[in-house]
Order: sequence, then C-alpha cells, then structure tokens
Amino acid sequence: MEKEQLRKKILDQYAGSLTAGEQAALLQQLESLTAAELEQLFPLSDWQDMGNASLPESAVMTALDRHRQLRQEHASQTQVRSMPARWIRYARAAAVAGLLLGAAWWLLRQQPSPAPVAQQDNKPTEQLLRVPDGQRAVYTLPDGSRLTAGGGSLLRVPTVFTGNTREVILEEGEAFFEISQDTKPFFVVSGSMKVQVLGTSFNVRNYTEEASSSVSVRTGKVAVKLLQQEQAAMQLSAGQRAQLHKQDSLLSQQQLDTVTAFGWMEDTYIFRSATLQEIIQHLKHGYALEFRVNDPALLQKRFSATFRKNSIREIMQQLQLMGNIRYSINNHTVTIL
Repeated sequence: MEKEQLRKKILDQYAGSLTAGEQAALLQQLESLTAAELEQLFPLSDWQDMGNASLPESAVMTALDRHRQLRQEHASQTQVRSMPARWIRYARAAAVAGLLLGAAWWLLRQQPSPAPVAQQDNKPTEQLLRVPDGQRAVYTLPDGSRLTAGGGSLLRVPTVFTGNTREVILEEGEAFFEISQDTKPFFVVSGSMKVQVLGTSFNVRNYTEEASSSVSVRTGKVAVKLLQQEQAAMQLSAGQRAQLHKQDSLLSQQQLDTVTAFGWMEDTYIFRSATLQEIIQHLKHGYALEFRVNDPALLQKRFSATFRKNSIREIMQQLQLMGNIRYSINNHTVTIL
C-alpha cells in the first residue's frame, strides 16, 4: 500500500469510517512496517508543519500514564498486545503534536479493532462492546448503521442481523445512533425503554447511577415504549427528547437543545442551570475521573457554562470562580471541598 493511501486509511480510522475488517487489515499493515518506514509515514516535519504548540512534559507523561493504566484495567477483558519499544517514541511524539495521524494510529493500536473492547458473549451472534471512561468509540453495525459510544458504556451488538428486525442493547452508558434505511425496523433496548426507528439519528443515555435515562432525536422520528407496560409508545420527532424517571417509571416529553444534547461527541459540554451533581456525572465518564464531594449540599448548586475541549483543571477553575467552591486534583480523583 502506497504511503498516501496508508495515511488516508489512518485518517478514515480516526473518523470512524472503517469497518472492523478494514481496521484489522490496517493494524496488520502498520505492524509490518520497519522503523525507517514509520519515519516516512509519520515524519516529524509534517508534525511541525501543522503548527500545533507542544504540550508541557507533564501533560505528555499524564497521557502516557493514563494509557498504561487502561491497558492494566482491561487486561482481564481482552488480550492486549504489548507495544514494541520502537512504537513508543512515535506515540509520544504524536501526543505532543496532537496530530490526527498519530492520534488515529494510537487509538487503533491501543484498542484492537473494533475500537471498543469486543468480547464474544455466550450467544454466538453477539458481541459485548465496552468503552472505558475517558474514551469514545465509533462502531459500524452489520447493516452499515453507525454508533458512537461514550465513556463508561457497555453495549450488546449482533455480529449479523437475522430475522425481521435489527436490535442493539445499551446495557449502560451513552450512545449516538445513525441508522441506515432498511425495511427491517431497528430497535435499541436500554433498561426499561425500547426505541424503534426506521432511519434516523438519535442519542440514548442510561447510566446506572443516574436517576433518569433519556432518548434524544437529532433527525427523523422514533417511538419510545416502556417494556412490560401496555401504554402506547411515545412518538418523538427531531428536536424532542423522552426522559424516563427510573424511580416511578414516569416517561415525559421535552423540547431539546440539540447543541447541549449531542456536544459530547465533540468534547463539548454545555450546561444550562445544571446542578453540580449533573455536571459531575458528565465529567466522570468524559474524563475518566472519580469525584468526592465533602459537603453534599454543594451538589445542588447550579451552573451555566460551556466547555469546549477544556482540561479538567480548566473546568474546575471555572466552576470554582462561578460557585465559590474549592477543589483538589490527585491523579484521577477530584475532591470538592
């Protein structure tokens, strides 16, 4: 494969447009390269031409430490291959430059295709897809539909759609679905909710520790039904959301702020009069952090703020100024005093 073709494949992987088979072939191709060929594929001159400012040494080491931690945490779930020493200096340089090519390769190398950790379940036609906190993964379904899963997500997806329907189960977390048109209806089951679509894009959020789950529609229409209940399905159009309060199984319909609902896929978090508790839930999974709050009353403080690709320290500094709170950060734990 020519150098430019290989670089294009890497960019496609970063964009999430490669199939599982294409990802596996790309990884095999990359691992067959010599050190000299790697230098031609990822020349330092290209990184410098991008004009990106170098990260501080501390930021680079933090990023590398985080990748080591993730490999250790998930070693029991999937067989993670060790990284040859000759790859480390390219990964480190890519982290410093923030270059798309390096970032795409790093994602591919750290998590064997598909990007989420995939495990064969007891059922031969299902896979378990796990996405660690602090990460995001794009997966192409057998029918060409795509899902983008956020940190802390667990999904059950078929290796092939059989029968007259297509179905994916979101056990935990958040996922955005872009569904291909097909005569077979598409279903997403999450908790006590079941969402039916024919061709649309929508988001499902359902974390165990949160009091509610939701379905948010970007394009098209969906029908949301509560399992084991006889009531008619709730019809949602673009710009609408169904929110389920888990304690009383009450399903309500709301108008949707699309920028707020779907920003997480671009590392954008927009909060409008959100409680500190709600903000923490998003940051926990987006940044792979644990939060400790010494005074429970602080969890009810409300904030309106927008964060676009900010570091956790920048976010906490802003919240500190807005809410008169104090905090400390120790490794991956944020303590709010």
